[in-house]
Amino acid sequence: MAHPIRRHAPLVIGLILVISVSLLLVNLFVYLAEEMMTGTTLQTDREILLQVAALRSPGVTLWMKGVTELGAKEWLIIGTVVGTLLLIRRKQMGDGILFALGMLGASGMNTVLKNAYERIRPEENPLLHAAGYSFPSGHAMGSIVFYGFLLYFSVKSRFSPWAKASCCLVWSALILLIGFSRIYLGVHYPTDVLAGWIAGMAILIQCIAVREGILYWRRKQTEDR
Repeated sequence: MAHPIRRHAPLVIGLILVISVSLLLVNLFVYLAEEMMTGTTLQTDREILLQVAALRSPGVTLWMKGVTELGAKEWLIIGTVVGTLLLIRRKQMGDGILFALGMLGASGMNTVLKNAYERIRPEENPLLHAAGYSFPSGHAMGSIVFYGFLLYFSVKSRFSPWAKASCCLVWSALILLIGFSRIYLGVHYPTDVLAGWIAGMAILIQCIAVREGILYWRRKQTEDR
């Protein structure tokens, strides 16, 4: 019989990779937060806000207001409930629970982080009223978990390669556009959005790792019978 570590080498390697990437993301977030708290990023943040504000026009603003709603808490809650129910209906209860837990974790973590850092939102002519603190962006954090899950499920689906590529392009574009819309509308600094993406990615990776680990373990049990 093979040594347990050799026998489960893919699982061990995967675990090491997940831990390594997660630690990297945590360190990046902490570094960015420290730079933000000391005011090091403020000048760059404001310069980028001014540059993006120069792109404003009535048509683009209307479009950006629509895009940003796709990352709003209300929409993500509805999307999470519908997605969870659909997965459970397809007898994928584990996936449904993991999806819901991932979104709940992102929401809870975002609230904790916002209250911990208490960064005031930009005051340079915002186009929307946004309540609460600014760092990290809840839209960026929630959207990368939500649409990241959709991207992952698309890749793991039985869709054709063309359909998979199209889905991945759409979900990736939405993540980027929602983040950009928060800067364009003047309700977040660029570092808020970047921090939201980093924190959300850490949560998404953990959720995907749990699912892949469970699938791997089930395959091994089936092979051993």
